[in-house]
Amino acid sequence: MVRLPEGFLAGLQAIAAGSSARLLTDPASLEAYAWDNTGIRLRPQAIFMATTTAAVAKTLALCQEMAVPVTPRGAGTGNVGGSLSLQGGLVLSTQRMNRIHEIRPQDRLAVVGPGVVNADLQSALQPHHLFWPPDPSSARACTVGGNIAMCAAGANA
Repeated sequence: MVRLPEGFLAGLQAIAAGSSARLLTDPASLEAYAWDNTGIRLRPQAIFMATTTAAVAKTLALCQEMAVPVTPRGAGTGNVGGSLSLQGGLVLSTQRMNRIHEIRPQDRLAVVGPGVVNADLQSALQPHHLFWPPDPSSARACTVGGNIAMCAAGANA
């Protein structure tokens, strides 16, 4: 596990202060983000819950600058450990980036945040006679960003 550099958490706090993002370092939160559907437990050293792409960009730049490993995470429903922090460091959660920004039926296009839950997107698309093709058994919990990051489509896709 890496050691977080001096000033790293303060840098994340500054990013959070400029947005509605949240930095979590308490033991209960770290434990909640230490596992996914694999059952393997790997505890991160900090969790940053981004709400904007600007906060994500600033967080990734800070991690790069300070050589801190970063693990992106959706809902943590995956079966392959992709959301686990193998080297410690920061978990960058996209769960709060859960807005459906627009649906343009004429273009067959939906613009959504990575934290949008599959079932919520399906419900929003249905009145427009559109659908989101991934159909995993965890559709009521998993997120669009997680589907894309892990190439997860589900048994019915």
